[in-house]
Amino acid sequence: MNIWGIDTNTYYLALTSIVDGKYAARVLLPAERAALPPSRRKKSERGGPSSRERQDAMLDALNAYTPVPTAIGHPDYVYIEEPPYVNSVKTFAELTSVVMVTREFFRLYGTPVGLVNVSTWKRETTGNAKADKSEVRGWALAFIPGIPDNLTEDEYDAAVIAMRGAVAAGDVK
Repeated sequence: MNIWGIDTNTYYLALTSIVDGKYAARVLLPAERAALPPSRRKKSERGGPSSRERQDAMLDALNAYTPVPTAIGHPDYVYIEEPPYVNSVKTFAELTSVVMVTREFFRLYGTPVGLVNVSTWKRETTGNAKADKSEVRGWALAFIPGIPDNLTEDEYDAAVIAMRGAVAAGDVK
């Protein structure tokens, strides 16, 4: 089975694929936005893209990356982290919009999509619902066969979400 885990934010999507219980691939979409240092991604930049423009760029990149349902490599299941509440209603609304548009993208392909609460996937994998980035990375390196040790924090999150999804789908015990 090909299980995708997606960790979202308002700038890019971190996507990791677990195939038959092993790490297979990862990507940040859109790559050019993800490559910018955090200081350059700030919404307060003058002349920077609006949240709608950033979301459109994410969806366009996701569309270009995702194989059609009949092609090899199309995911059997997709698991997306629910938007965590942040201290800004505007940012929470933007995160929710990214998650819902990403979910609908896969639903239109007929791909089963699950939304996973951040505390739930962390508790079910690391045993700590409030695990920090280093704990998530450590768990991924210990329990996901073939995962490299040079991924971004978001890619490790996506990998653990995908592995948790592989367990939920019955692909891994």
